[in-house]
Amino acid sequence: GDNADTDDDNDGFLDIYDYAPKNASQGRVELDRQSAITLIDENGHAEIPDTYTHISQYAFQNSHVTSITIPDSFLGIDAHAFYEAWLLEEISIGSNVNYINSNAFTRTAITQLLIPKSVTNIANNALSEADELSELIFEQGATTIPNNVGLNIEKLTQVEIPNSVTSIGASAFEGATNLTSIT
Repeated sequence: GDNADTDDDNDGFLDIYDYAPKNASQGRVELDRQSAITLIDENGHAEIPDTYTHISQYAFQNSHVTSITIPDSFLGIDAHAFYEAWLLEEISIGSNVNYINSNAFTRTAITQLLIPKSVTNIANNALSEADELSELIFEQGATTIPNNVGLNIEKLTQVEIPNSVTSIGASAFEGATNLTSIT
């Protein structure tokens, strides 16, 4: 919808956070906060079972997760899923995730991120304030680099953009003042 404060498609998410397909609620199995926290082991690693399809809003917010593997069964990462998960350094995103919503990785300690080619929508501020991010890799097959994806991430030094990309959004890497390599 046009109004960020509404849920025009009645999928349970305000439109500002809504990149999910219109039929996303069909077959949607969310990993909510209560379940997410129980998946973090004593070393901070979370191995998510493939019985889920989406990480819900705030699922790992402020948690002690340090690394996580998102299986191929996942289709989406909802807004604020890892918001202020300050200790999160490593993430592996499954090959079928097709969207990453607003502030999904805001204020995390991720240093390297591989965006699978299946991701067709990344919210403009999905990586905002991911200040430790130094390497951002878009998998071969990706077609679009979104607006503001690397905005003001000062430690970002390397970006890999495959030749399959046909569009790079406005201000994609504005303020990434230490960016020395785009390949």
